[in-house]
Amino acid sequence: MTSRIVLVRHAKIGLAWSGRWVGGGTDPPADPASLAELGPALVREAGRNPPDRVIVSPMRRARETAALLGLPIEIDPRLTERDFGRWEGRLTDDCLRDV
Repeated sequence: MTSRIVLVRHAKIGLAWSGRWVGGGTDPPADPASLAELGPALVREAGRNPPDRVIVSPMRRARETAALLGLPIEIDPRLTERDFGRWEGRLTDDCLRDV
């Protein structure tokens, strides 16, 4: 028996977070339009290849994306994104000026 792993990146976050450093220190929700766009393809793929397990990061956007499948999810804290410390949530340009 062969195991198969499918990795799916979470849906995009809202435009308010565009250009900002977003990691483990902030937890913005997934953009509703991005979820709506991703949902049908994700469900279609899961229908063709039903997963045995759905393992996600504890980040809200990852959990919201996985919830589109309507299946039980397992949260694994090892999948949490890196925390950018004092740069977290700030505009990239502001952070680069701070270097």
